[in-house]
Amino acid sequence: MFEFSISLSGEHIDAKAFLDAVENAVNLLRGVEGGNAIRWHLATLRYSSPATIGFVGEPKRRDSPYRPENVGRTVMAGLESLERSKTPKGFSEEALVSAKKIAALKGHGGISNVVLAARNGDAAMTTVPITARTAATVDDMIGTKYESLGSIEGRLEVVSAHGGILHCNVYERLLMKAVRCDVPQHLRRDVLDLFDRDVIASGIVSRDGNGIPRHIALESIQALKALPEPPPQSLAGIAPDYSEGADSVDYIKKRWQ
Repeated sequence: MFEFSISLSGEHIDAKAFLDAVENAVNLLRGVEGGNAIRWHLATLRYSSPATIGFVGEPKRRDSPYRPENVGRTVMAGLESLERSKTPKGFSEEALVSAKKIAALKGHGGISNVVLAARNGDAAMTTVPITARTAATVDDMIGTKYESLGSIEGRLEVVSAHGGILHCNVYERLLMKAVRCDVPQHLRRDVLDLFDRDVIASGIVSRDGNGIPRHIALESIQALKALPEPPPQSLAGIAPDYSEGADSVDYIKKRWQ
């Protein structure tokens, strides 16, 4: 059975810091496994330094492609990549943010060290000490470099009200990236009605150092209307030699018949 754990070293660790560590460890797992595919159970709890809490996972559906051991391997390999200042594979933006928050625990709330660990059955335990390098790598990947008024076109997905704040993702197909949108109260109904449709989301767009949109403070959202197909006449003259001297409009009409 696969077990994932987080250990915190330090004297007089604040209860709030401990709860933040637990919450972000679970969010890290969920950010890799799709958010709601695996039920994570409390498996280990130790109060002595290091304070440790461990979880075991159980797929909610038997045919689920997400298995706890696969998620665990992806998480541990991704954390090792972040600590080497490399881009992790299989990490959603939510997972990256959770990893950054875990890294930020070190040196706060009485926490001196943070270690994430995984063990699959009787296999040797894998551990990754988390440092500020993880937070720096995440900032380089998704940190906001500049903001401007703009729009994002894509499929509206993943509407969530976690923490009482509604947000959604607009999957931008050109860049193959999900852009997180914060939804104000007056747009909640519109976002729910447009779920799983192509939309134009407008507002203050935050972009990373590569110019890739990462976040948008939503100001308006509407369905993306399909463009009508151009008539054959609009193609006239684009390839005069291809039709072997015939009128291009007549040539194209004949080919389409």
